[in-house]
Amino acid sequence: MRKFGKESAAPAETGAGRENSGNGWLRSHWCALALGIIVIVAFLLRFVFAYGISADGDFALSGGSSAQYHLHVVESLLNGSYSFTDASVNYPIGGDLYIPPLMDFLAAGLATVLQGSMGTATAASFSLAVLNPIFGALACIPVYLIGREMFDKTTGVVAALIFAFLALPISTSVFSSGNEYALATFLLAFMAYFAVKMVKKADAEDASRKGVLVYGALTGIFLMLAALTWNGFRIAVVLLVVAMVLQAVSSRVRGKDFADITLGYAVAILIGTLVPAAYYVPAGLMDLVYSGPLVIAVVSVVFVLAFLALRQKPWVVTIPALVIAFIVLCIVLAVAVPDLLNDFLFGNSLYSNSIMSALASSRVSLSEVASYYGWLTMWLPFCVALYEAYVYLRKDRSCTRLFVIVFMFLFIAAWTSYSNAAVIGAVFAVGSAAAIVTVIRAANLRDWVDNIKSAGFPGCFRKLVKPLPFVSVLVVALLVILPNASFAIDAGESTNQDSDAFYSGNTTYTIKTGDSYPLENVWSYYDDQQKTGAIAAWIDYAYDAANQGGFDSVADTLGNGATAVANMY
Repeated sequence: MRKFGKESAAPAETGAGRENSGNGWLRSHWCALALGIIVIVAFLLRFVFAYGISADGDFALSGGSSAQYHLHVVESLLNGSYSFTDASVNYPIGGDLYIPPLMDFLAAGLATVLQGSMGTATAASFSLAVLNPIFGALACIPVYLIGREMFDKTTGVVAALIFAFLALPISTSVFSSGNEYALATFLLAFMAYFAVKMVKKADAEDASRKGVLVYGALTGIFLMLAALTWNGFRIAVVLLVVAMVLQAVSSRVRGKDFADITLGYAVAILIGTLVPAAYYVPAGLMDLVYSGPLVIAVVSVVFVLAFLALRQKPWVVTIPALVIAFIVLCIVLAVAVPDLLNDFLFGNSLYSNSIMSALASSRVSLSEVASYYGWLTMWLPFCVALYEAYVYLRKDRSCTRLFVIVFMFLFIAAWTSYSNAAVIGAVFAVGSAAAIVTVIRAANLRDWVDNIKSAGFPGCFRKLVKPLPFVSVLVVALLVILPNASFAIDAGESTNQDSDAFYSGNTTYTIKTGDSYPLENVWSYYDDQQKTGAIAAWIDYAYDAANQGGFDSVADTLGNGATAVANMY
């Protein structure tokens, strides 16, 4: 009986253990569960509003002329006509493939599997359409990882949630989108994550040069992949260069060793910029895209390594000497190769024609950024950057905190161009999450809610209006949740349908099908006609004419041939 009694007690203990184990499992895996739900929600926001319209139009695309460019490249990969010079535009000279091809190769790989059942053209269009919401949703994962490494798990989850509802990342990664921004955002977020791992490794008590270099190499690999996806990768190179230079100067002035972290940054920058030369040089894109980031990378690494080699010399001598050497270099470039100096300091221009360059260079307004990233959340990275800078100057001069400051200040890039604004959503998500989580923790909302519950009625109203938690809840609800949710729904809906969203901002997109794309009637009219020579169409329709009309186009999307078309008109 005694033995039976002992045995009979065991199941009760085991059951209790199972219950505690279950609670422990939820506590230890809540981040993964929350992140999984966020990724699903992010995918649905990018899928449900656009799928029906796109599918009804034989998987028609949105994304403007660049979407038709990508579709044309994918089809050329499928039919074996891919070349660095595209003979179908800028007829009869041919146009440059000015956007790197990684997105096109991925879409072509998927289309190869599907073209047997869907046909080549439909498979190409579907592959471009479906990859964007996938990468747009999966970008929540590296955003979570950045938030977790910079701050903590809670901040990471909130950052992923905010990113899922940011308007511009949604509108550039909907199901019909045919551009490269979603993949570039995904890759650049992973680049930032490994950069954070690198600087944290340099700060660790057990820091090793090998560990820093490994994370530096991983940072460089994702920068390289981003450079092979998006021709605006210069901004990512500048981010790493600024962080490297500031870290070297700060460490040297304070007499700290900065060899490991400098080598880590140098490896990341050189891998990320030199390896893409395998595409940019034979593609003839040195002047259009590549020379600026290349010179920035090489010059910055050479100067910082020289600064490292001279670390035994007084910094009051070496810093002015290197500044003078940099000025001399700029003077030499101004005399010998002024165009290269301009690319180095101000960035490359895709447009050889000055008129086209002026037409294409548009800054992003304050109201546009507000609709892209929220009225309040667009400023929160700036607030976090200022606070982190204050802490850095006061007490914590770690490599990690300095990188966080530089990363947060990247929000300024949203005002420089639409392209830059489209790929830096991680900055706004992580910065906003860090600020919101800090405020909520300071307000001690858990105790506030418990006090309201325990106060009963009508005492709960007195507890409800406790200033700090009450104002915190109102601000988050009215200035973050409501406007950002409204912007998110608006960003997911195309102009092809009647919008029921609360707000109609600057994140609209049009799927090229039906009444929204009357040129379909033009192309179908000429389906049975003999197509000789080339068509004179405006630059925005150059690749439409090639893809859907089967024509060669006198112009291309960079403005080449536009003068000839104007003279014809």
